[in-house]
Amino acid sequence: MPTAADLAAIPLLAQLTPEAREALAPCFEVEQYTPGQRIVTQGDSGYDFFVVSEGRAAVSHGDRQLGYLEQGDYFGEMAIMGGDGRRTATVTAVSPVVAWTLFGISFRNLQISEPGVAEELERAMQQRASEQQLPG
Repeated sequence: MPTAADLAAIPLLAQLTPEAREALAPCFEVEQYTPGQRIVTQGDSGYDFFVVSEGRAAVSHGDRQLGYLEQGDYFGEMAIMGGDGRRTATVTAVSPVVAWTLFGISFRNLQISEPGVAEELERAMQQRASEQQLPG
């Protein structure tokens, strides 16, 4: 599991107080993916929020490549916060990927307790949707 110091290195979570990062860190699970392994699949139900800790992953929508996610990037908020709870893109590991995952209930608690983070996630979600960069 990541530490509070690990979370401080993630731009989205750096704005949290040290106490908030300390409380949030144990909520994350650590997942590992091999190159070519799908992390999330477009159209599937989505209950997890992901932060890329290590590695690189490709984001695609249908047959279209949208970009890449690397250390410090996050995805999955669109399925949790968006309309129908479905993944809007496929994310596939390009290299070995270590991702921290936060299940929906913990994610919702984060939204409630940290409005600044919730606002940043909302902005990112709207920007991704408008630019058709739909990670997860």
